[in-house]
Amino acid sequence: MSDLQEKTNEKNNVPIKDPLKVNWEKFQELQKTIDPKEIGRTALLHKGQLIAIYNDSEDAYQIGVEKFGSGNFSVQTFGEMPKSLGFLATHGIMFGEVA
Repeated sequence: MSDLQEKTNEKNNVPIKDPLKVNWEKFQELQKTIDPKEIGRTALLHKGQLIAIYNDSEDAYQIGVEKFGSGNFSVQTFGEMPKSLGFLATHGIMFGEVA
């Protein structure tokens, strides 16, 4: 199953959205309304919520690891589209995957 497909809860067959997809959807919403002065800055997202915006993507990543643990958040830069989802995303180990 693709990482961006919905999974279902086996008990009641309720869709469970992939955490990466939830964060990506939130980021897309934010992109539409972001203040132009935020372009080039980096958002830290967790469970579909904007946690903070940082000047540096490495800072956002390190803080994400400290707060949520490796692989439990997403980091996206405003004003940039991903160059590629690449190997990490297609194999389920991009920044924000939750096991």
